[in-house]
This record gives sequence, C-alpha cells and structure tokens, in this order.
Amino acid sequence: MNMGAETNKKIKVVLADDHPLLRAGFASILQDTPDIQVVGETDNARDAVEKYKSLRPDVICLDLLFVEKTTGLDATKEIIEYDQDAKIVILSQHDQDNLIKEAYKYGAKAFVTKRSRPGILIEAIKKASSGELYFPPDIAERLAFLTTQEGPSPIDSFTKREYEAFKLIASGRSTREIAEEWGVSVKTVNNILLAVKEKAGYTRVADLTRLALQYGVIDKEPGG
Repeated sequence: MNMGAETNKKIKVVLADDHPLLRAGFASILQDTPDIQVVGETDNARDAVEKYKSLRPDVICLDLLFVEKTTGLDATKEIIEYDQDAKIVILSQHDQDNLIKEAYKYGAKAFVTKRSRPGILIEAIKKASSGELYFPPDIAERLAFLTTQEGPSPIDSFTKREYEAFKLIASGRSTREIAEEWGVSVKTVNNILLAVKEKAGYTRVADLTRLALQYGVIDKEPGG
C-alpha cells in the first residue's frame, strides 16, 4: 500500500460561477492550496449538474444566482437527487435568510459569502469533503435562529417535490406553468398541491402565499 499517495490525495473541486474574473480568482486561490485541485469550471448551473455527473468531484462550489433561469439551488436539488452523498458548498454574494435556509434544507454542506476571507472557502471545502457541515459563525447563528424561532412548521413535513410546488404556486405560477416546466400532467401537479394544502391546513393559494412569506420561502408577493 502506497501511504504517500494516500496522504497526498487532492480534493477535486468543480467551480460554478458566472462572473469570469471572480471564478478565475477562486480557481487561483484553490490551485495554490496543496491539497485541492480544480478539475472543472462552468458559468451556468445547468452545466454544473452535468459536470458533477461526468467529473464526480469531491466537492462542487455553486453560486446561487446565474444569468440563466436555473439557479444554484435548483442545481443543488438536482445534484442531491442524483447523489445523496454529494458535497456542495454554496459560494454566494447573496446571504438573505431564506437563501441560507433553503441551501441547508436542500442538502448543501456549507454556505460561504463572497465577502469571506479565502481561508474560509478553503476550510469549507475541506470540511465538506469530509462530510462535515461548515457554516461560518455569523451564518450558523442565523441558521440556528431560523430553524428554531417558530417551532415546527407545516413546511417541514413537505417532500422535496411538495416544497418545490409550494414555492412555485406561492410565487404566482399556475398549475399549468408548473406542469409544463416539470414535463408532467396538470393532474399530477394538482395531486401534489392537494397534499401541500392538506399538510399546510389551507385551501386557498393566497393563504399558501402568506405562509411562504412568513417562513421566508419567498421574499415578496407575486407582482409586488
């Protein structure tokens, strides 16, 4: 057994960010770290999913917002559905409470803001690669408050698909629009929304929207 090869094994990382200069800066920082190797880069979330599947990195660093419609959270959900053991680090300029909570809910191992020192990102990647959670103290404190401040929520009982439908309908999307986006029938979407309404204890979309606003799932009413 070659102990030296095992000791020198590098953490393979994919970077997904649509700002070329920032992505180049992150890549340079990571490449200068002896035990980290950047094996892929992309400027969009859709391609990030494909790169994860083809390159199978130890860690993938995802921005949250891209120019295209697909977001880093969308990519996070899809990657976790493909591989429940995926190690995802969210690296974002935005750190609103609802984004932090959603990133954690969907399975991200770490959340780092772009204002952080380079060492924070490196530590997050190393922790995530070992299967550990890493949220810097200020983020961790906010996340703890968000997950305990109002006790159990009906949202916590939603499946991933129900949560996705809940968010879309609360954002003003119609059942037909959701069905077209998912590539399923309107009946399938209606059945999912029926389960959402039963778990939430509401029947009107307006009430679901208020619930989504209350728990930070959306940050403003449709059209607001």
